[in-house]
Amino acid sequence: MASLLDINEDYLSTAFLTENMQLMEAAAKGDAEAINKLREIALEKIVLNLELSSDATLTPEGLLTKVQELQSMLDEMDPAKMEIGLDDSSFITACNEMIASAGLTTDQVNALFDGMGYEVNFASEPAMV
Repeated sequence: MASLLDINEDYLSTAFLTENMQLMEAAAKGDAEAINKLREIALEKIVLNLELSSDATLTPEGLLTKVQELQSMLDEMDPAKMEIGLDDSSFITACNEMIASAGLTTDQVNALFDGMGYEVNFASEPAMV
């Protein structure tokens, strides 16, 4: 199931798998709506089960709201324009604010975007503070 949803299997629990058997059966038959619903459920489970930094200013529920806002921003972007210079500065700013306020690790950020259906590869870089 992890490969079908393109989500790291470490973030899919046994409970997720047993609770969503009917959707998984439909998804295995190519039902795009079932795949999207599974991805949506998986994303919520990922967010609510992340171990946030001890200095995070967001609760898991607050993080879920931020992730849903980012998902809406992505849904509104025209993929054709993304390749030719779409102004994504507000999206990048919102991502950075969410990451900082939740104290997310690189792996956690990558998992969140995988859950939203986007292949990203965030990496950390040392920075002077």
